Order: sequence, then structure tokens, then C-alpha cells
Amino acid sequence: MKIAVILGYGVFQESNLEYKSYLDWIISISQKQKIEKIITCGNCTNKALPGLSEAKTIAGYLDKIWHNHPPTYLEDRSITTPQNIQFASKFLDPSDEISVFGDRYRGAKIIWLSLHYLLKLDKVQIGLLLFDYRQKLQLGESFIFQNLTFFGFDFPSRTSELILYQTYSSLVEVESAYEEAIEQKLIQWRRSEFGLPDEVK
Repeated sequence: MKIAVILGYGVFQESNLEYKSYLDWIISISQKQKIEKIITCGNCTNKALPGLSEAKTIAGYLDKIWHNHPPTYLEDRSITTPQNIQFASKFLDPSDEISVFGDRYRGAKIIWLSLHYLLKLDKVQIGLLLFDYRQKLQLGESFIFQNLTFFGFDFPSRTSELILYQTYSSLVEVESAYEEAIEQKLIQWRRSEFGLPDEVK
């Protein structure tokens, strides 16, 4: 089955034209790819809009724009990129053709985490694949390995400061997939940032 995994970047509102362009771009590619199932990702991350998740608002936009779109599943528990991909994996089978959509500037992190959680590769395998990809990287070129494709969207508003921030954030988030202490610190920080209650143990 051909499946699209859509990473959210905040609770979607149509007034955010850049976010809208991201989703329109995903719809266009998904239609060409003949996607058969969609997974939207992201928890309630906007304090001003409590109860509205990234996953739900993205799915709502798909309902409005893409008539008769494939079945959509909400992965609305996640508050970090590792959780986006880890929790989305519950909706996938090993034989699925998986297209992951996200921010191009977060591409290295998204690819690493996808290979880790979706294809179950180890660190050495992933490192070698990314090294080879870096050697031949062309702007706008998708990452493809086996049944996994990453499509990166170029958000025009990304400033040099934000891109720099993402280089550090990406290292932390990748390592959080392997180290529980880092994962817990990251989750705690995100919950505080988004105004979410602590998880019930």
C-alpha cells in the first residue's frame, strides 16, 4: 500500500499561507503518487487553540480541498519529530511504500529517524546511507531507499537563525531515539513549551 506520512509544523490555520502551500504541495505529490492511505502527525501544540491538534487540523484541510482523498489516520499523540515518526509506524506494515513529507531544512533528522523507526536500520547503516546521499545531494532531490521516500518542502520564511537552531535540535532529537534520558528531557521541555500536562505514568 502507498502511504503518506505528513509531519505537522504547528496547528494548521488557513491564514498561514506558507503552511497552506506546504499542504497543497503534499496533496499534489500524493495525487501523482496515487497515495492510498494518509497519516497526519502532531498533538495540540498551540496554547491559544487548546484541544486542536496538528493532525486533526491538517486532516480537516485535506477534507476541504481534496475530495475523495484516501483514508486518513490521525497520529495526534506526538510532540517531537521522533515521536511523529515512531507513533506513525504503528499504522504501517513492512511491505508499505512510505512517503514522508516534511521541512527540507530538517531533512537529515527526518531521514535518519525514518530509517530508524520505519525501516529498523542500525546507526552504522543509516550513517553510511546519509554519507552516500550527501555526496550526490542535489537541491530539491528526494531521498529514496528501498520502500521509503522523503520529500522535503522549502519553507521560504526559514531564517539563518532558525536553520542554525535546527542543526542543534536535530542532533538532540536523533540522539533521543537511542537515549532515554535525552528523550525524557526533550519531551518535558516540549510539554512545557506547548502548555501540555505531564504524562500520566
